[in-house]
Amino acid sequence: MKVSGIIKRIDDLEIVGEKQFKKRTFSIEINPEQQYPELALMECGGDKGITELDGVQVGDKVEVDFTFKGRDWEKNGKVTTFNCLSVWKITKQMSGKSDQDIPF
Repeated sequence: MKVSGIIKRIDDLEIVGEKQFKKRTFSIEINPEQQYPELALMECGGDKGITELDGVQVGDKVEVDFTFKGRDWEKNGKVTTFNCLSVWKITKQMSGKSDQDIPF
């Protein structure tokens, strides 16, 4: 799946679980030109995945390739479903102006 939008927040590196899994999350504003834009929390995981955020910063327009993941977790007879938007590629998009648009 793909989505385009503007990076609104980039969180610090987290190390979770017994296996010391590395992950970074970020929020992206989808359809920023709409009156009520949507925000999505996305996750980059693993040694390779966390480096995807190295080339972007808050305010950048990006295209994100991701996989939707979900699973059930049961504890004390109660089932909770977890969802994750797992990123595997981030492409920074150009601002729309080219060198040819510059008047000098």
